[in-house]
Amino acid sequence: MTAKPFDLGAAILHFFNCLSRNPRGAIWIGICQLALVGGLTIASFFILWPAISGLFELAIADANGTLDESEAFSRVLGILGPFFGFFALSVPFGIMVSLAVQGAWLRYLTKGEVKPVIPFRFGGDEVRLFGVNIMYLILILAGYAGIILVAVFAGVGGALVGADGGGGAAVLLGILVFIGVFGAILVLSVKLASAPAMTVREGQFRFFESWTATKGVFWQMLVAYLAVWVMMMVVSSVIGIVTQMVLLGAFMPLLEQLNTMDGSEDPQVVFDMFGAALNSTTGRISLIAAFLVSYGSQIVMEAMWHSVGAYNAIRNDDDASAATDPSHLDKGHPLGASPSEG
Repeated sequence: MTAKPFDLGAAILHFFNCLSRNPRGAIWIGICQLALVGGLTIASFFILWPAISGLFELAIADANGTLDESEAFSRVLGILGPFFGFFALSVPFGIMVSLAVQGAWLRYLTKGEVKPVIPFRFGGDEVRLFGVNIMYLILILAGYAGIILVAVFAGVGGALVGADGGGGAAVLLGILVFIGVFGAILVLSVKLASAPAMTVREGQFRFFESWTATKGVFWQMLVAYLAVWVMMMVVSSVIGIVTQMVLLGAFMPLLEQLNTMDGSEDPQVVFDMFGAALNSTTGRISLIAAFLVSYGSQIVMEAMWHSVGAYNAIRNDDDASAATDPSHLDKGHPLGASPSEG
């Protein structure tokens, strides 16, 4: 297999290059993801509303000093108990949703593919991605165990050195251990970062093959990830400021009311004020707008983060030229067929 030369600019801007070739595909995946997550959030809120309202009532009672600690704990269990089944089911379902979303974006970023109608699936790609994420989890757990062992040995070594009057040497030992552990984590993270994209791109389980795929391009990939991370932080900061301004403007009357209180009011009055503000038309519109803007930006940032590994998976492929073709949409797609099919 022959890999193309690593183009740092193309790696950093891979998501935007894909977006320029086929904006409809990215927009459709983003819309579907927003609708899916938003719908699940709303459904979960309505299902859990009895528990939420019960916890609010409990908080009010506890604020009045009418409950002791043991009674409060038993009442919390009583409130949440009927929903334990929902919590148990939400974990595997949430994993399936996450894998379906990850698979859709990686198909778009590595193969230029957008599934018809609903872009999310749970098939071979997603099962293999589950295996890749399990491998990541195993490495993370092994890493935590290794960090604990290293910390213990470093602490013992530092104590022994310090006991001999070498306080500076003990500090230096601790710094060297920290640098070594951080460096090992960084190398593993970058070297194995292309595994999900390679798995989807090649249609086979890939994990340690990512190590080979990053041979000779480790520093370029590290710089690419750092550059993408900086862009994500800028986007996150701008969106955070915008959403805070929207919410601040919507709930300014509530904040002014709260500012006039001296703290002696009944907690129920405060909860009623919050409830009235949230149930108002302005409050609802502001919350929905803040959710759409903030989660929409999160979708873009997730795709940007996946794009570096996707670029390297394409670069490493011996048929890398095929990945630069525009993504295709089938004729039955809600956004219409791609120009080559239309």
